[in-house]
Amino acid sequence: MLDSTPEMNAILMVDSLCSRYHCLPSEALARGNTLDIYFLTNAIGYHNRKQTNQTNNLGAVPNSDGDNPDLAALYALSKKGK
Repeated sequence: MLDSTPEMNAILMVDSLCSRYHCLPSEALARGNTLDIYFLTNAIGYHNRKQTNQTNNLGAVPNSDGDNPDLAALYALSKKGK
């Protein structure tokens, strides 16, 4: 796991800014200002809260191996009707 240092946080913030706005880090550093960082951090925070709320509302994340008893029961009921 990466250490959370001010330097690493700055690198990750520039990387996120460049990924979102499709620019090179040198361009972001030359033309960007604190307003860009303000919008970026708020947008990322919003998307993270939205994702957390969706995950919490769904309950447990399904197993990746496909072992889901509810789906198996629904599948069995659908086969009986045919």
